Amino acid sequence: MSIDLKNIRFLVVEDQPQAMLLLTTILKELGAVEVYTANDGETALNLLGSAEDLFDIILCDWMMPRVSGFEVLRFVRSEKMDIPFVMITANVDAKSVMLARGSGVNAYITKPYKLENIVSTLSDIIRQM
Repeated sequence: MSIDLKNIRFLVVEDQPQAMLLLTTILKELGAVEVYTANDGETALNLLGSAEDLFDIILCDWMMPRVSGFEVLRFVRSEKMDIPFVMITANVDAKSVMLARGSGVNAYITKPYKLENIVSTLSDIIRQM
């Protein structure tokens, strides 16, 4: 399956350096040119608050210190940002899924990452954009 990511501006929020490197490498190998990163939720909030319309898709880890991915999601939706938001998490229990869905998450990618899941999720989101 092939997807065109060259015109998509990504924000990747991940506090684990190895996971960040893996995800950004995958995006770039899939053709992404603009991949911005934040190593915690606080940095992500600063980027989102200072740059309207800078990002097309957000991929954000749920479990991070200080400011969680869920808090980043709530900020994005409270500011009426219509940016597709993909939660990256090991939290796949029903309560977490319902909480995120009810708060406006567009999709999940579970850890550990699988290339097929990333491609499928991004393809679905791009079709809806």
